[in-house]
Order: sequence, then structure tokens, then C-alpha cells
Amino acid sequence: MIRNFLSNINIHLNYGSLTTCDEGWVAHNIICSFHKLYFVIDGNCVIEVEGVKHKGKRGTLFFIPANTRHSYYQEDENYVTKHWIHFTFEANSKDPFKELRLPISVNVDQLKPMEKAFKIAYSKANTMHELLMQQAKIMEIISEFLRLAGYDESYSADPLQAVMEYIRTNVEENITVEKLAEIMHLHPNYFIRMFKQLTGMPPMKYITLSKMERAKSLLEHTDMPVSDISITLGYKDPAHFTKVFKASCGYSPRRFRDRFAEKD
Repeated sequence: MIRNFLSNINIHLNYGSLTTCDEGWVAHNIICSFHKLYFVIDGNCVIEVEGVKHKGKRGTLFFIPANTRHSYYQEDENYVTKHWIHFTFEANSKDPFKELRLPISVNVDQLKPMEKAFKIAYSKANTMHELLMQQAKIMEIISEFLRLAGYDESYSADPLQAVMEYIRTNVEENITVEKLAEIMHLHPNYFIRMFKQLTGMPPMKYITLSKMERAKSLLEHTDMPVSDISITLGYKDPAHFTKVFKASCGYSPRRFRDRFAEKD
């Protein structure tokens, strides 16, 4: 997928500037035919996408893909100052951002280089050199967004690989959806939908099934009391653990151990 960025690229800058906003900077449920990049250098704001609020402050870089319904407004009277560009981006006559699962915002650690890139990206360009430099800086901003978002080609090939590995190695811990979403640099709401689409079940159900598989192994191969296994897997109430286990495999933990535990 990422190779699409390197073939037949067509970038067109629509508008861009450095703007200090006021109370009039507000819009709700709009859809634009172009991409937006906002880099906040002062103040506070909110970008809302699909009902999810993303707060912006100094150092926040927002990317709002084209044709995405969104809202924007000030969070308080500390009005936002931001560099911004509106642009179109095609590779092989397609918009590759439609295929990428990217967050709405990232936090930039090096502010001055990013500001410099934006200033060149939206500066007036008339000569071939200026146009090439302008496009190069837009690509630089996009590249930095991808880096900070943790995107790479292996992530695209198997987006859940890191999540599955985390669940496998931390199955005895209290695994949260928020933590799994963080691994993929996604908002939890987006992550839940994507996980279910790719696996056929919600992430919490998958985590529960993984815990039950671990419980079976402990019941088969150790003499740990059921109450200890319950606590080990994060269930403070053994009765609740027993209920979940039975719903998963049809046997209570003790009955499972009696039938399937290894015998000397």
C-alpha cells in the first residue's frame, strides 16, 4: 500500500496560511473534497470526527482526510493559532489516504522544523523550483505524520499483528481496549470497529477467549487452585470466573480439570 505514495504522485495545494482564529472559527458536520492539515502552535481547539472529539494544543498536528464529516471549534477563549494547508493528493489516480487507517492527530516533538515545512508548503510558488519545493514540503509533513502515527508497510500487511502479540504475552494482565488502540495509534472507537471487521468479534470477547485458553492450560498442566487461576487471569471473583469459563467451553473449571487434566 505504501508504494502508492511513490508512484505517479499528484499534489495540488488549494490554500494555506498561518492564522490566529477567533470565536468565529467554528463549523459543524461539514464535508470537504480536499485534505486538511492543521499544525497548532498556540491555544486550544477541538476537531470532532464521527462524534469523537480530538483536542488540539501546541504541537498537535491534525490530518482530516477528504470527504470526512467533521466539526471544528475553539475549546475555550485561548484562541488557537495554527499553520494550515488544504490540498489534494493522488497516487496512481487514486487517493491512498482512503486505504490507510490513520489517527486524526499526532503530537509533534520538533516544532520549529514543522513550522518551517508549513511556511514553505503554503508559500507562493511560481517557478519550477518553488513548485517542487512546495510539493516536497507537503510530502515531508505527510511523511512525518505517518512516522509519528507509527505507520509502516508491515503494519499495513498485518495491522493486528502487534495487538495479537500483546494479548498473547499479556493475557494474565488487565488488558484494556484503550491500550490495544494505543498500540495501533487509533481512537478506541475506530479500533473496535476495525478489530471486529478483521476478526469477526469485538476485542473484549477475543481477550476473554484468550484468557479462557490460558485457564485451560493452567487447569490441565498445574495444580493451581481454581481461585488462584481466577486471580491470575484478572478475575477477582472466582464465581464470575467460573461462569465465564463454563460459558466458553461448557464445563466448570473443576469439571474440566477432572476430565482433561494430565494424569500421572
